[in-house]
Amino acid sequence: MHAKAGDNIHRIASVSMTVSGSLTQWREWTGLPFDGDGDIDVRHDVEPRTI
Repeated sequence: MHAKAGDNIHRIASVSMTVSGSLTQWREWTGLPFDGDGDIDVRHDVEPRTI
């Protein structure tokens, strides 16, 4: 997207989509319990939100 707009690619931002938070914060943000092992599908996880 940025390159198509005329910008240059300098390097890959490998953690640009990383959201750090405590277990309590993730439960609050998503409404999910996070009470088991394994992958969890966080629906709409990259949509902007107003908090």
